[in-house]
Amino acid sequence: MQALDAAVEKRLNAIQEVIVNREPYPKDDSRHLFPLLKPFIPLMLAFIERSSGGTEIPYTVDASCTGCGTCEEVCPANKIKLVDGKPEWQKDVQCYFCYACFNYCPTQSILVGKKYAQKDGRYSHPGVTANNIAAQKEWRK
Repeated sequence: MQALDAAVEKRLNAIQEVIVNREPYPKDDSRHLFPLLKPFIPLMLAFIERSSGGTEIPYTVDASCTGCGTCEEVCPANKIKLVDGKPEWQKDVQCYFCYACFNYCPTQSILVGKKYAQKDGRYSHPGVTANNIAAQKEWRK
């Protein structure tokens, strides 16, 4: 256990140094991580469904949507399809609850239920662009 604690502390110190020094985001190496995490996605979704009463997020899109397709591009589950220039969330595709569509929408047109029904800003990591996320989908194919 002490070895694990030491390893975690060493990694956290390295992360802290990157943050404090405002170093640029490191090269994406998540393609190595996804195969390890993929088996846990169904378990996570089952947990969410049991604890929240369902697995569908009440996404809506308002009139300010320009049909740019960013939401479709960043959705790792391929749940979003543009239909007549507007996003539609496919009922037969499981959402990963990443909120990339919500956070990367350039016009903040995607809203979620009552809690996120205002255009009061979105969060995305400053070192991760919509193109970075979309590129991850390419190597999974």
